[in-house]
Order: sequence, then structure tokens, then C-alpha cells
Amino acid sequence: MTSAPANAPAATYPIRGPVAGGIVLLAFGIAISLVGSAILIAGIVAGGVNQAQDEEGFFSTPTESFATDTYALTSPAIARFTVDRGVQDLPVDLATIRLRATSADADIFIGIASRTAIESYLRNVERTEIREIRYSPFHVEYRDLDGSGTPAPPASMGIWVASASGTGTQELEWTIASGDWGVVVMNADGTAGVDVDMQAGVRSDLIGPAATGLLITGTILLLVGIAMLAVGATILSRRGGRPSGSSGSPAAPFDSQVQAAGSAPQQ
Repeated sequence: MTSAPANAPAATYPIRGPVAGGIVLLAFGIAISLVGSAILIAGIVAGGVNQAQDEEGFFSTPTESFATDTYALTSPAIARFTVDRGVQDLPVDLATIRLRATSADADIFIGIASRTAIESYLRNVERTEIREIRYSPFHVEYRDLDGSGTPAPPASMGIWVASASGTGTQELEWTIASGDWGVVVMNADGTAGVDVDMQAGVRSDLIGPAATGLLITGTILLLVGIAMLAVGATILSRRGGRPSGSSGSPAAPFDSQVQAAGSAPQQ
């Protein structure tokens, strides 16, 4: 009888049974915990936004000054999308825009209309388009568009889906609908030189329920993931060092096996 070579490879055992189950639980637990954490963070952010709304439910920008020597201030598209008719008919406020404008120098006009109607009304009229706004710190980027025409007073045009005009602070609210929409701010008499302090706000009945749903979903997923991690770790800790399919008795320590092999009689 010859002894086994000293450098013989150790026996390997396939990972199966409870050990494999523990590893699968750990993998799924990690994945579910990560997804749950991300959803929970999104819910916390949405809840913070919901708390930041004012008494009327609007999330508003600071009031800032906008001015131009031209006949009108126009915005880029404030809404450019298509909403299914069934969604529009839901008994909730998907999104409402509120605009406030104040001028100390003249009666002011603010209105919302389709981009096509605005382009037609102000064709060949010198105007200024607001290209970009940053609020921290405040910075506005304008683009002047040339023209030689004189516009009719804006309130006389029948293109507005929402408008307000008069002395002092003017305010309008408009529920967003499908289409390509823009904002126009002008002097009520249509003269050049617009100087206003403006604030924009948006309100949606979906923010609160969305925040609650995200918080609940994220919490449940996180708890499920943690439970799977705990069960998987428990299984692996109980099966550690015991190859699958063994009789249940602990294997002899490696050093003892080596010593026994070294003392085996040579034949």
C-alpha cells in the first residue's frame, strides 16, 4: 500500500443543497435591498418636495426681475407633450401652473397660448425670448428677435387659453393640457419696454400620493431584502465547513489528515 502524494489536490465538493440556497438568498437580498433603498430615497425626496409647497399647494420659484426694451417677453415651451384623453379626464390635478407678474411702471399682461399662435401674433415684432433661467444664484439668458412691426394690444387677441391683465400684481392659473404652449408677458397696451417681477409655481395632486407610495414600497422591499440577507447568512453559517452530502459528522482537521498520511506505513 502506497501513501497518497503529498501534493495531491484537495477534494472539492459541488455547491448544492442548503449552501446553494443560502448563496441565492444573499444575492437576491442584496439586489432587493439596493432597489428598496433607491425607492425609499426617491420617496423621501418627493416627500420633501411635497412639504415645500405653499398653503395653496404650489411649489414656487423666488420672485425675480425680468426686463427688456422690446415689445414682449416670451418663454420657451412650458409644456410640450401629448396626454391620453383618459388621463386628462382623471379627477385629480395632474399639474397646474401659476404665474404672478408685477410692474410698477405700466399695466401688465401675462398669457398662455400655443406656440404656433404666439409666433403668428408676434411675427415681425421685436421681442425677447427667455432661453434659460437659474435661481441659485439668479441668472437669466435672453435672446432678442428682430422685427419692425407693432403688435396689437395682447388682450384683444383671442389666442389665450389663460390670461390676466391690469394694474399691480396679476396672477393666472392654468391646468396643463396636451399641446405645445408658451408664455407671453407684455405691457397691456402693447408698447415696448417690459419690466416685471415674476414668480412661477406648479401644483400637482400626484406628488403627495407618489411620495407615500414610494416610501411604503421602498420600506417593504428593504425589509424583505434584509430578511433574505439574514436567512441566507444563517444558512451559510450553519453549513460552513460541511460539504454537501456529508454524513453530518464534522470533517477531520486538515493538519490531522496530513499527520495521519505522513505516519502511514510504507509498503
